Amino acid sequence: MTTGDAAAGTSGRFNCSIQDLYREVDEEEEEERNRLLADTLSRSAYAEDQLAAAIIGSFIGVDRRIDNLTMALAADPTHPLVLWQVAGDCRRGRGGEYCADPFVRANVESVLGSNGWYWTQVAAFYYEEGLFDESLEALQRAVSAPEFDDYYIDHVLMLERALSADSDRDYGDRVVGAFGYTAAMPTDFFTRQCTLRGAADVAWLDSCTMLAERYEQDGTNLMMQLIGLTMQEDLYASAGLTAEVRDAQLRRTELEAWLDKVDADYELVQAVDPQLLERYLDVWATSGEVAAFEFTVSAVDELLEDPDYDPCVYLPSE
Repeated sequence: MTTGDAAAGTSGRFNCSIQDLYREVDEEEEEERNRLLADTLSRSAYAEDQLAAAIIGSFIGVDRRIDNLTMALAADPTHPLVLWQVAGDCRRGRGGEYCADPFVRANVESVLGSNGWYWTQVAAFYYEEGLFDESLEALQRAVSAPEFDDYYIDHVLMLERALSADSDRDYGDRVVGAFGYTAAMPTDFFTRQCTLRGAADVAWLDSCTMLAERYEQDGTNLMMQLIGLTMQEDLYASAGLTAEVRDAQLRRTELEAWLDKVDADYELVQAVDPQLLERYLDVWATSGEVAAFEFTVSAVDELLEDPDYDPCVYLPSE
């Protein structure tokens, strides 16, 4: 599938495209719709609803994030996604009184402290503050952590559940919205810092290389794994390890092949089939995005064996 095919608006073998699923949206109407949704979620007693209200509200300019996160902490003080948002806000100086609460700090350390991705974000924060020794120490904690979870798919699934409070959104709409909110969350893969420091300092080079290897080995989404492999290529080159550079390039090429397999036809079939889309997300959550891609390719290929199968008939009528 080429860029030109996608731009033409139809997939390779069907007379419709994934774009046909989505109606044109009036921005003012959509903002009001999301505002009402955030209001509804803000009245909930559940931590995830308050968290979703905080995330959605931030994107539409509703300034009650601190209140939402305060209520989310009260409802579930050890919820990892709540603590993830709280820790990020507190690092950036945008949090509420909970930032100084020793109970909250202890929970952040207890729940997130074993997660290398959390320490990567801490390392990035210290680096931007010019605290390079502290940044390196946090980086070393990241690469030695027993877990490495970016919570990406967890946020997607949580937000999809929250968006179901809007009865006018079907499952596909909710998934698209959840991915949109999740993809826009601030994250730092520490690639720029490793490029700058790794070439000049052995301690940084070693730790950055281990971080890149954790991205490849433990990343649950393709983007993290591909970034890890690209980082390895650069860092191995800095160390003069030409064989390792070639091996990383080969693994990156093999991984990118999955992206080429899932063209617009596969995306269309998956998008019009809620059960297939839900299963794709379940596989991602349990086994990673590569396994989810493998599932999609296999499931869609089976559907396409039927010469009469046409996903266009599942598109909403005008």
